[in-house]
Amino acid sequence: VAEHPRASTPSKGKLTATVLDVAQGVLGETLEEDAPLMEAGLDSLSAVDFRNQVAKQLPGLKLPNTLMFDYPSPGAIAKYAAAQLAPSAAPALPVIRAPVADERGPLAALSTACHFPADGDDSQTFWAALVSKTDGVTEIPYDRWDVDEYYDPAPNTVGRMYVRHAAFVKNAECFDAALFSISGAEAASMDPQQRLLLEIVQEGFHAAKSLLSIGGATSPLSTKDIGSFVGECNNDWGHFKNLETEKMNPFSGTGGSMSISSNRLAYVFGFKGPSVTSDTACSSSLIALDIAAANIGRSRCMAAVSAGVNMNLLPGPFVACCQARMLSEGGRCKTFDASADGYSRGEGAGTVLVRRLSDLGDMSVAAVSGTAANQDGRSSSLTAPNGPAQQDVIQTAWAEAGLAPSAADFIETHGTGTGLGDPIEVGSLCNTMGQNRSAALQVGAVKTNVSHLEGAAGIAGLLKALSAMVHSQVPPNLHLASLNPHMDIEDVKFSFPTEAVVELSRETLRTFGLSSFGFGGTNTHVTGLAPAGEKQQEPTE
Repeated sequence: VAEHPRASTPSKGKLTATVLDVAQGVLGETLEEDAPLMEAGLDSLSAVDFRNQVAKQLPGLKLPNTLMFDYPSPGAIAKYAAAQLAPSAAPALPVIRAPVADERGPLAALSTACHFPADGDDSQTFWAALVSKTDGVTEIPYDRWDVDEYYDPAPNTVGRMYVRHAAFVKNAECFDAALFSISGAEAASMDPQQRLLLEIVQEGFHAAKSLLSIGGATSPLSTKDIGSFVGECNNDWGHFKNLETEKMNPFSGTGGSMSISSNRLAYVFGFKGPSVTSDTACSSSLIALDIAAANIGRSRCMAAVSAGVNMNLLPGPFVACCQARMLSEGGRCKTFDASADGYSRGEGAGTVLVRRLSDLGDMSVAAVSGTAANQDGRSSSLTAPNGPAQQDVIQTAWAEAGLAPSAADFIETHGTGTGLGDPIEVGSLCNTMGQNRSAALQVGAVKTNVSHLEGAAGIAGLLKALSAMVHSQVPPNLHLASLNPHMDIEDVKFSFPTEAVVELSRETLRTFGLSSFGFGGTNTHVTGLAPAGEKQQEPTE
């Protein structure tokens, strides 16, 4: 027999009317049920007053600090309240679509390569830098631009940036064009991002071939069976070169085109699988991995090079980010910290070569076990993060992996270090990975080491997570002194390490999750596995 709601439980209509009354009182204007509250004029300060007044009108209802951002309209808030007030209601999780069936299974991470800040010139030194708490942030070097021409410490100064620090790769101007049979004239016209991609993909690809030649894979790997997928969202070079019309040459078009980034990899290395460059802002490189996984699953390629790249060559984007108050005045990503005030920009490139784990015989390597992507849709604003959408993408990726999200031992977060974004993301983790845990979830943020690599942020997190699985260690988070009080973690087993966690075993660090959220609302989540058994092999370079 169905249980009837208690008489004291308000109806959905009454809840909607209550929320509308409060919102209209705070804003002083009439609203529609589905009107996004931020568009109507509610800001982060008035949102606190709004939440408190709703809580006063609905006693007994626990409202998250991120209420307006997770549930952006009066109708959405009323629906959430109705679910929470229903008798014996468990926390509502998103409805997850069944993953599309394919023949993929887990994808082995055959090799990795990178060029990151914090002395991360390859995968091994990158891992060593993470474990040793290396901070990759420096003052903006003069070989990029004269920071003093654009710097003003006052945050509201028009046309100026209030930061003078970021994270940069070393020797960005160096490139061995002859190694790739590229002429000097063409190399001079190429976006340094394209050059950097060629270098790291060569390192990773040839390391993988060496590994397969001795590892007993069930079938050889041919370049014609490989796809190339790149995540990239920055086109400083193209913007700069388009202003120099008198210097344009036959190589200018390809040299400054983002689409060529993946295509040039295919051309130089002879990859004949699908070749795609994706731009979804901060989630670009994990979107590239998601597309790569889908193509392998549908047998459009046997293996895939999945990469991300980002280089900061112009002051303009720094000025734009400062005008939007996106960047930390201190120049550091203080992820999860009470003093977090924005992110620090960074640059770098990373790549992973993936192939079906089942093709490798008895080889044992870390693997990607699930991927998913979605969109915030009609959220509180175009760029505000949305908790339910994050929960949805996490649930979907773990469903594809055949595991519950609570099976995660380690989560590498998006973790930009913003007062709003961190509580929303941690709240999403509480509602997905925080349930029924037997051991603490280790929570990390590589942005505290190398800053926010934007289009390459996801691949930096992936390389960190894969190495953590191989080494059975979790690197520490930097710049974390006091946890953000708006993160509601009292009832969950979460650990935010500030020293390397080294006492873990293969049994206690078996799985990871990894999130990247684009600032326009495109979200991705990836799940992964530690090497199985004793014959483990670190992704080589």
